[in-house]
Amino acid sequence: MKVSTEKPARTWQEVADILGVSRQHLSKWRKLEGAPKTKLISEWQEFRVARDLGVVKNRPQESREFYLTQKAQRDVELQDIKIAQARRELISTVEAKAAVQTMLAIQKTGYRKLMQRYANRFGLSIDEQQEAAKWWDNAETEMVKAVEELRL
Repeated sequence: MKVSTEKPARTWQEVADILGVSRQHLSKWRKLEGAPKTKLISEWQEFRVARDLGVVKNRPQESREFYLTQKAQRDVELQDIKIAQARRELISTVEAKAAVQTMLAIQKTGYRKLMQRYANRFGLSIDEQQEAAKWWDNAETEMVKAVEELRL
């Protein structure tokens, strides 16, 4: 009996990915007589050749190392994001929305103070001042809606 030193894949999905087939295809193959009971890729490759099962079109046949490398790259990217967040180089959507809303509130306060200070200088009537205040309120409402719809 031949003893394999090959490490088996961890999941059936991983076996399917390495063989270049869908998980559903692999499930059908597993029901065939003589199909390997293990997740050893070499056994599945031999079985596929023996049964002339071929490769499903439009699915790249990649090695286990390729998928492990991809996973490692995603792990590194995730770690980079966590580090950037810790350094405050990135902020969450909630923090971004809160910051924009704070800026809007500051702008509104400043606008009202300017309106009061310069209304007489520019000869704005009370009605014109109220109209300008309504315009600002509408603009602010639209900006708040835009902030709420942010997809950061």
